[in-house]
Amino acid sequence: MENKPLEKYKLELKELNKENSGLFTKINCPSCEAGVPVTNLHLKDKIGKCTNCNTVFSFRKDIAHFIQEEKKEKISRPAGINVIHFQEEVDFEIDQPGSSDIIGILLFASMALIATLIFFEKGISIFIPGTLWLGCAYYLYQMLTRRKKKIFINIDQNNMTIKWRPKEMMKDKVIDVKDIDQVYLKRHGHQYTLHLILNDVEGQKHVPLITYYYTSLAKARYLEQEIEKYLGIKDRKVPESNVKD
Repeated sequence: MENKPLEKYKLELKELNKENSGLFTKINCPSCEAGVPVTNLHLKDKIGKCTNCNTVFSFRKDIAHFIQEEKKEKISRPAGINVIHFQEEVDFEIDQPGSSDIIGILLFASMALIATLIFFEKGISIFIPGTLWLGCAYYLYQMLTRRKKKIFINIDQNNMTIKWRPKEMMKDKVIDVKDIDQVYLKRHGHQYTLHLILNDVEGQKHVPLITYYYTSLAKARYLEQEIEKYLGIKDRKVPESNVKD
């Protein structure tokens, strides 16, 4: 015996909550306004193709509210960097990086010790161990006087000026701020350098801002953050940068 319902029922679908409308969207063709199935949407490139009129279009604006840009964590000013704002200028006073001093001391000291032992055992010229010990003394002096050595970066409405004092064989640089497109970092093992992308008539150029290595990511990141902030540069990913945000 078949069981048949005595009455027919029609189920009503609940209306979608308007408060949750921001959680979903439908993509329509901008040409013929036909709905476009998800199979015709390339989510990575934000490009769609209409199945009705074969129009290819971008739907990036339609889903912009779903995409949240990754924001870097704001870096507080680390020790070793002083910042002075005066009228429309900003000055950065930075301790010169000194990671190479320790490497130089260890390298020259080890070679000088070996050369000294050879001098006493085989009687080689005293000039060789003497020169190596002088090299060790030079790097030791550099390390002990490092706190007095600074890098000065001045930025105004027209130029960015970079000066090393004492110069340490580093030439002063003057860069037109209008040419600066981006500031980014490069990683070298556990050390970092700061670079600029400059607009040029021949195309964009990548130039080092500070070539000496920073062992502190916080210092390098802070300089990048503050320079971009003052110049009004929106930070973006640069293929040449190998530092993760």
